[in-house]
Amino acid sequence: MIFAVVTLLDEEAREKIHGILLNSGESKLAIPDKEFTHLSWIVAGKMDISRVENELMRIAKVSIPIKIQSGGLGIFPGENPAIVLNFARTESLTKFHKTIFEKCTGILGEIKPYSNTEYWMPHVTLMHSNEQSDAKMNLLFQQLYKSISIEICLDNLAILYDDEKNSGMLKRCQFMLEC
Repeated sequence: MIFAVVTLLDEEAREKIHGILLNSGESKLAIPDKEFTHLSWIVAGKMDISRVENELMRIAKVSIPIKIQSGGLGIFPGENPAIVLNFARTESLTKFHKTIFEKCTGILGEIKPYSNTEYWMPHVTLMHSNEQSDAKMNLLFQQLYKSISIEICLDNLAILYDDEKNSGMLKRCQFMLEC
């Protein structure tokens, strides 16, 4: 079982990100509608769901939306490689991640190392390792010559889960304050 504290992206942001794939001619690789397009803050194997929900509600009540800017495509290598859209790690974004991490780590178990505040990289996954290698390489090569500039607004916190058979959202907390 995998749990994640994330920010779900709105339809406008989702369309911008899908546009990267569609503009490359790789429409068949677009993010499936059933998948929640998101930016992950923490990924863990265990979670005290009610306590994490309470912490996220507290954080959301005092948070204002954060605008972030894309920084280009990247690859997360390893056992399950992925192509991602990276976002600039600004001071405000880093501070927000640190707040979430500090409030939730004591009530999460088996936290993935890349969720740690020192190693975390803000990104949205475009393609997972289960897609065809040729299509991935084609996408990467086409995008190397293009400037990718996407600005999105982060305005919520949510909990997602995936148990290999089912996935979904357990809770969503909208930020209460405005810019």
